[in-house]
Amino acid sequence: MQVKDIAASVVLGLLFVSLLAIYIVTDQNPLVTGLSVIIIAICLLIVRVGDWREIGIVGGLAALVSVVAAYLLGADRFGGIGAVLVPTLWAMAMLGVFVWFSANIQRVPGDRAILSVRTYTGEIVNLPAPLAAPRMPVLERTLAEIPLYPLSTDVVVSDINTKGKNVPEIHVHVEYKIADRDAAPRAMAGIPNRGLVQTKIAKDLGKTAEEARTDVLFWERLLDEQMKAEVDDVARSVIRSVESPYRVFTGAEQESLQPALLQQLNERVNRWGVITTLLAVDKVVIPGDAFPKGDVGDADAKRRENDYARIKRLHEAKVDAEADRVSKLIAAVRDAGIQNIPPSLLEDIIVSASEDPGDRVLDLELSRWFNENFRPNDKK
Repeated sequence: MQVKDIAASVVLGLLFVSLLAIYIVTDQNPLVTGLSVIIIAICLLIVRVGDWREIGIVGGLAALVSVVAAYLLGADRFGGIGAVLVPTLWAMAMLGVFVWFSANIQRVPGDRAILSVRTYTGEIVNLPAPLAAPRMPVLERTLAEIPLYPLSTDVVVSDINTKGKNVPEIHVHVEYKIADRDAAPRAMAGIPNRGLVQTKIAKDLGKTAEEARTDVLFWERLLDEQMKAEVDDVARSVIRSVESPYRVFTGAEQESLQPALLQQLNERVNRWGVITTLLAVDKVVIPGDAFPKGDVGDADAKRRENDYARIKRLHEAKVDAEADRVSKLIAAVRDAGIQNIPPSLLEDIIVSASEDPGDRVLDLELSRWFNENFRPNDKK
């Protein structure tokens, strides 16, 4: 049972007992009985469908009603002294319990999974967020604190054997995370060779393996080490099966390899509760003699052809844009009342259109040309 359900049950139980005590001590008034039943029903609905805030409000109401019940019971049993002493002691007892729970309740962040082990049974408990019941000394201890937030790593895979020339080096960027809170216990049991790696990382952190498991930095480094090992194995396996790996690594065809790497990587890491959200081959180092001479020549010719086509398209686009700007500038000059454009102004318009496409060019050039060629109010 989650701590939220326990808290709701305790609050409702306290409210019920307090109202029952008030009913017994006071005259059994049907109105009081009806109001008590209505209060219980409303509070039951609120704590079952509400969250911690609603449970806290009902808890405050239950505490207040219980103090009233303690006052009535004290006055009925012990007279005036009991009317003061009993509710005071009861309020202090409730305050003490509240302070103890507030100090000892386990807070579980949303971006972390906290695993606890019950020493008397060996059972591993995945604590619920955001709050878990207080840990019982000696009988329970924190086993691990595992990050649930996204992680990333960059892996360099070197000297990959292929059916042709070996690939000297590829750079792979990977983003990954623990799948969800329920998958966190699999990270404890599913990571291969975890004993040796955990001991090494714990030693680097200056802690024992048991102490290091409660540090998220330990798990970040452990997952990073294991992910790098898995990426290395998967990359070698996938690239080794490619007929012509260097053709795959050229241009946009490089992306065709990424889905295969991602699929195989997820198949491996899922067994220890991890999913890979992104895999990208950032860089491939290829030796100069990787391609046969004919392939190199063909590749160079294709590249020159593509470069020429790209430059041609850029030049045509620039010419079209300049022609469009010239036509707009001429239209603006004619709208200003100059129908027969002098060659000097036409030359300035063409030069301005090729150098600066901004509208400010028209204003500057027209202003300069008018000042040089016309007096005020002299228009042709």
